[in-house]
Amino acid sequence: MKDNKIYMLAYFILAFFPYILYGQEDKSQELNTLLNEGKYFDSRKLYKEICDVISPDMDLFYKFQMAQFMNKDDSAAIYMEKILIDYPDMFGDNTMFAYARLFDIYAVSLRNYEKSVYTHKRMVQHLIDNPYNLDEKELTLWRNGNITRVDYLKQLINQLPIKIKRRGVNNFVNLDTNEARLIVDTRINGIAQKILIDTGCDFHYIMNRKKADDLGLECAVFEMSKGVINDTEVLMKQTVVDSIEIGNIIVYNVPTTIFEHDITVFLPDSIKNRKEDVAQIDSIYMNTVSSAIGLPIMKLIGKFLIDYENQKLSFPITDYHLNSLIESNLFIYTSYLYTHLKLNEKDFIGMLDTGFDNYITIDTLFYKKYRDDIPSAIVKTEPYYIMMAHRLWNDDSYKIVCNPMLEFNNKPMLPPTENSVKIYTLHPWKYLDGIIGYDFFKKIGKRVLLDLDNMRLEAIE
Repeated sequence: MKDNKIYMLAYFILAFFPYILYGQEDKSQELNTLLNEGKYFDSRKLYKEICDVISPDMDLFYKFQMAQFMNKDDSAAIYMEKILIDYPDMFGDNTMFAYARLFDIYAVSLRNYEKSVYTHKRMVQHLIDNPYNLDEKELTLWRNGNITRVDYLKQLINQLPIKIKRRGVNNFVNLDTNEARLIVDTRINGIAQKILIDTGCDFHYIMNRKKADDLGLECAVFEMSKGVINDTEVLMKQTVVDSIEIGNIIVYNVPTTIFEHDITVFLPDSIKNRKEDVAQIDSIYMNTVSSAIGLPIMKLIGKFLIDYENQKLSFPITDYHLNSLIESNLFIYTSYLYTHLKLNEKDFIGMLDTGFDNYITIDTLFYKKYRDDIPSAIVKTEPYYIMMAHRLWNDDSYKIVCNPMLEFNNKPMLPPTENSVKIYTLHPWKYLDGIIGYDFFKKIGKRVLLDLDNMRLEAIE
């Protein structure tokens, strides 16, 4: 897992590196900045204004970034290949970052190992040529990174390919009506299990070691190595689950992460000494966040139709519902899913996280930016738990937005309680303006469509 940890860190850095485009006008530079900061909607708007006057290389870079936003990695690879061939000096001494992003697309997203190997050879040759005179320290970092990429690629090549099978189109699976997250009945390797469907998870499938034991997956602690979940170091082991069956969907050969972690270490002694409280936390933990499929598998499935009136989840395959004139309102940035809403008439871009049971949490940086337009009050509840796979936050102070005005898809949204929109210090590099949780998601409509083929979230009725 150590190699994977280093590799994914490199992937994160690539998502944020500043491209240097020489000789561009101010508007092109503005567009470049917006794209690299993950501002999908602003980028789309600005491009419409200047698309007739920007340079061909900037036009290609825009299309590359937008393809990645829109979950179209095959198109993104084509655009990046064209940039590197037609405009080889476009990125200057940052060209290795461009090659690395191309490698990531081929290896991680498309699993095209032939092109991954070819791209790696080009990276090695680029370092030999060193046309931009990188110093020895940077050259060494890139060489070591290339070794890590080869090791990671070998792991991928040795894995069986992920496959998905659909049995009919009208089958459904029942939702767990007692939970505050998107939890359904599944069969893991033929064994009945409840599973969390989590858009905020960038693993294919993740479970804790106790759940793995229940499924007959051998995983001793001494077999595990250190890895990272959301900046928290945990013990992990990589394996493959033969099959995950959800309704009429069966996914085969699923890359799986087993982790070992005690979230109770974050509890104060006053709670640790109350056995009934610890038991309740353990129970919630085991039933909600101990086993989850993440966004990579969800992208393979494509469409999720959640019928809250009848408590059913199905997986439509047609686009009959989709108005072709409606633009996408979802995008992917740094492996996470985002959408847009209006908060007190201000644009709010939040990570869509069905594994997060709150309504909306806005980052303090967003709040400070619009403080005059977002009246708030300080409140503290005891206990206030935020529970995730890697840790638990307890009894933290936060602010609430007083009488928030929310609008999604041009329709007003009424928060269920006066404490629903919280102000909390998050990680803006990951969450942008904040988090849009499952409590918001399930109130969009009686039937909610999450369409990752067309990158659209909407109420069907």
